[in-house]
Amino acid sequence: MFRILYESSLMYPEGKTMYEYSPIEYIKADSTLPPFLVMSARFDMGLEIDAQRFVEKLRQHNYQVEYYVIGG
Repeated sequence: MFRILYESSLMYPEGKTMYEYSPIEYIKADSTLPPFLVMSARFDMGLEIDAQRFVEKLRQHNYQVEYYVIGG
């Protein structure tokens, strides 16, 4: 549901997509990034999956990240 809304052309200038605004697209091996603290809710309508992907990509590129899942 949320992805459909985020991919809508109403959200972005003409010719742009959600991927160009997504933080995960800026994680590169040669980037200089600060340490990250990522928190997500256990039942957050699919957003917890996005958080897991973000954390995994940071770890793949050896960036410092702490990840917490909040229950409830």
